[in-house]
Amino acid sequence: MTRNHGFADGNKRTAFLIVDLFLYRCGYRLESKRGEGRRGLERLILRIVENHPEFDEIADWFKLRIRRRFKKARLPKVEHARVGRYKRQGRA
Repeated sequence: MTRNHGFADGNKRTAFLIVDLFLYRCGYRLESKRGEGRRGLERLILRIVENHPEFDEIADWFKLRIRRRFKKARLPKVEHARVGRYKRQGRA
């Protein structure tokens, strides 16, 4: 997106929003490094446009900053009454 310039203007902003939306929809978020804030992703996008870093370098950047938005809920293991009855009768 940032290299191919699909739009006349706003390619870097669009890439920023796509990354943010993609992570959000997948249940993740970017956790900035100390003092970096949201500027970190902006700097990465600029570096991609200007310096064309290797894929592994970009992947490493994300690996250090991606976190789950929420913890998976641990539901108590509850046996449904009907299932329990079938198990007792040898049907399950």
